[in-house]
Amino acid sequence: MTTAAKKAQGLLFDIVRDIAAEGLAPGDRLPSQAEMMRRYGAGATPLREALRMLELSGLVSVRPGPAAGAILEEASAEHLAAVVAAFLCLAGVTYGQLMDAWAATEPLLAAAAAANPDRAKVTDELAAFAAEAESDEPVTPTHAIDFHDAVARAAGNPALGLILQVLSYVVADLYWAATDIAAPARLVRHDHHEIAEAILAGDAERARRSMEAHARNTSGGILAHIGRGRDEPLALPPRRVGTATYRQRPLVRGGYASASGSAK
Repeated sequence: MTTAAKKAQGLLFDIVRDIAAEGLAPGDRLPSQAEMMRRYGAGATPLREALRMLELSGLVSVRPGPAAGAILEEASAEHLAAVVAAFLCLAGVTYGQLMDAWAATEPLLAAAAAANPDRAKVTDELAAFAAEAESDEPVTPTHAIDFHDAVARAAGNPALGLILQVLSYVVADLYWAATDIAAPARLVRHDHHEIAEAILAGDAERARRSMEAHARNTSGGILAHIGRGRDEPLALPPRRVGTATYRQRPLVRGGYASASGSAK
């Protein structure tokens, strides 16, 4: 790392510490660049680089023009996934290892949600999924990831949710970057309903088992549909992982192969 990059990284940490200390929230504007240069005794170049690093991480958005400035964004697993996916790729992780990691971490969130003493929070997050009727209507990407987000929030531990939910976004991005075909709706809704019921019942072991089965069955289908083998090294899709542009894309009816290879 160059001296300039080290200065920018140190400045980044100073900015983040001050954001937390001052209790700034998403949507709040950071001080002007001139004010930050005075506060941190930094030049314009390292400050711009530090803000660029924060922007690439999804923690701020830098707006040009008359309303120029840096706006604080939400620290979300969706943004963190963009960084983590690159690390996984360069670390030589295979598709199978990614899917195994996802299948191991999602059950932890489900079990934590079932054990969360704040039952009102759990109900608020998951009651709608438990009550959803079976249907063959396509499950949109937003609906699918919203369920896993709801489980993460219901776990009641933001640190656990932020770290573990990252893999859900990496997996979702890999799938939806490769296809517009919706997942098998009835199967997905059935799994979500079963997991939500177990969490609402406070049955941590059942929630864990149901989520693990859902993730393992789904992961096999995902790999089959995107045409990747378990032993192939992970490759990033053509677009940047984490942008979730698939949320606005139209879906095509269809299904993917299950882990056993049978069509759903």
